[in-house]
Amino acid sequence: TASTASVEQAGTYTLIVENSLTGCEATSEVLVDNIVETLIPAITLDDPDCFGANNGSILFSGVDGGQGPYLYSVDGGQNFQSINVFDTLYADSYEIVVMDINGCESQAINVNIEDPEQIFVELELFVAQGGDLNNKEFVEDGIVSYNDTIVIQAQLLNEGVNTNISWYPDDLNDCENCEELSLVATNTMYIEVTVGAAG
Repeated sequence: TASTASVEQAGTYTLIVENSLTGCEATSEVLVDNIVETLIPAITLDDPDCFGANNGSILFSGVDGGQGPYLYSVDGGQNFQSINVFDTLYADSYEIVVMDINGCESQAINVNIEDPEQIFVELELFVAQGGDLNNKEFVEDGIVSYNDTIVIQAQLLNEGVNTNISWYPDDLNDCENCEELSLVATNTMYIEVTVGAAG
């Protein structure tokens, strides 16, 4: 009759078999190696907010198997840390590994942090003839005269992208999310436009 013995820890075990009729015994030693339990990490990926930014992140939200505390890696196990989140990440491919207190490691899993679509914008400068915003002339060399009414247009080169547009300094334009800025050239000034994906 076959029988099976189960153990929960590694070590050397002595197996004793006794004949119930004769009382004779036979013994044998069995070496049980470390019992390896598969480690499966649960992760959450967060892509960067803007193209080229380094605020992506990988969060290890849990580990199935093994014994904690755990160590975490995003470079294939070359470097580990005890904190379960990696932030300030650029868009790239990362190889995640988790290691438990016994030194057992999970299989490496490749994940990708991805950039959102890059936004391209082109600025065009016009002079409103006689101050008439409906009669604008393109300024090719970028040079305007004192007291000219100038118009700066932000031309979005992407198609099908919802954007938010803001101008700096803030008090130059009371229009929210406007592609066009108009002002009178009375002094030298620095003007900046920021275009970002909506949402």
